[in-house]
Amino acid sequence: MVTAAVATLGRSANEAPFLADGASDNPLDQCPRLLWARVTAGGSASSPSHILFFDHAGYLGTATQRETSYASVTGSTDAAVQVQYRWLVGDEPFCCPQGGPVTVTFTLNGKTVTPDRPVPSEVTDPFQPATGCPVDIPTLVTALQGTEVENRLAKPIDLDDAKCANGWASARSNATQPARVLFRFSADGWRPVDLGSALRCAEYGAPEELCR
Repeated sequence: MVTAAVATLGRSANEAPFLADGASDNPLDQCPRLLWARVTAGGSASSPSHILFFDHAGYLGTATQRETSYASVTGSTDAAVQVQYRWLVGDEPFCCPQGGPVTVTFTLNGKTVTPDRPVPSEVTDPFQPATGCPVDIPTLVTALQGTEVENRLAKPIDLDDAKCANGWASARSNATQPARVLFRFSADGWRPVDLGSALRCAEYGAPEELCR
């Protein structure tokens, strides 16, 4: 069931596969109504992760729409799971976020899992710029260097029409067959995700207007 749920998550921002690294471990005679599993893409402290929820009938969804970093389950009861969130606030090392902690309790109501408070925006949208969108063509060209996406682009690389929103960006490649290159901002900076003449941003969780 967890494997099937993970298959619905799509690609992570760092393109690593999501793998389960924690789950409900209640004794068999104390199986709660709300169960959880945590899946992480990569092996670093800041690797993207999801908290998945299940009831006895199947998969219910994730704690947040987008993947997050530094989230951990700190406790659970029969119908509730406590998730602790932390986040980076400055130039501290990726291993040691100073933001938070904030604990959000997710409670099962029928078939719906409801948080008792909003998940902090620093967690759900950590790279949202305060004003505008800080990305330019030279930055995106540099982000392509040494990547599989760069290998797929015609040389010399010629990008324009940069767009940016909510930690995602795209630029148009002016090759023989024009295409858009999609980028994601993470703890490692801007990284290319994919390119194509008919990209579907929704498949990656990116704003759809970036693929137009």
